[in-house]
Amino acid sequence: MKNNRKSGKIVIKNIMILFAIFTLLGTCLNIAVAKKEFVTKEYVVCQNDTLWNISSKICKKSSDKNLKIQNVIKDIKTINNLSNTDIYEGEIIKLPVY
Repeated sequence: MKNNRKSGKIVIKNIMILFAIFTLLGTCLNIAVAKKEFVTKEYVVCQNDTLWNISSKICKKSSDKNLKIQNVIKDIKTINNLSNTDIYEGEIIKLPVY
């Protein structure tokens, strides 16, 4: 009878420890995937503009020499909720300010 109580207590203790671990992991993951906040400016898309050439200009003007065109494109797509890289002349998009 005592062994059953001991094993029952151990199971409950292990469940509580696992719950605490999963709660902590969930909190950490939530913080890690929090949305990145951007300072933005509006930009009117001109003829022949692409996300690549717009991003290239942003990288050249930035003081951050580690800034990559691909990352800027990704940020522009995120900010503007774009599912692809299609942009159109006259469209107003938001650009990140680095």
